[in-house]
Amino acid sequence: ARFALAALAILALSVLVRNEHFPLAFRAGLVAFALFAAMRPADALLAAAVAGPFSGLLAEMLGSPPFRGYESVMLAFLAGWLLHAQPLHRGAASRRVLLPATLMTGLIVASVVMLGLQLHAADAAFFWKTAADLRTAYLWTSDLTGVIEGANIIVGLLVLIAVVELTEYDSGVAFSLIKMMVVAAAFATALSLLLAAGIG
Repeated sequence: ARFALAALAILALSVLVRNEHFPLAFRAGLVAFALFAAMRPADALLAAAVAGPFSGLLAEMLGSPPFRGYESVMLAFLAGWLLHAQPLHRGAASRRVLLPATLMTGLIVASVVMLGLQLHAADAAFFWKTAADLRTAYLWTSDLTGVIEGANIIVGLLVLIAVVELTEYDSGVAFSLIKMMVVAAAFATALSLLLAAGIG
């Protein structure tokens, strides 16, 4: 299951990575970050926590067209983490979160399928256009079938599982994650104040 989910994350990222309209530096950075996450998932989680919220701003500074930057960073992290060898023994916390996350994922997938079938029945041509847009422009398009919204929820669930898995045997990672999130929040607040004052 981990490798199947990793393949889906890589597939979603590849839409952006292979598109030459986006800055090469950002595309290469996503590939490098995914590899880093595969080798050192805990450190990659900390990096995503502090830098992820500003990925959109960084992409804009590099002259990128609009896209969902934070989501792309989290997909890169998840792709690497899922490819990393899982723990030999899951702790109680991991086992508790896995079942409800799996059930919620199943409900989301079922909901998306139902909406897709309804859209196909109402307007088959628009359904296939939406499917083509998702296949070729997933990270910068929208849809009426709930694929993107559902995928975002599933990404959030996977990040939750990753956090639990990476912290349940190492409390130091948990404390470091909190620190990184505080740093990111403080920087975001300072940046917002600068922009509000017309300085940025």
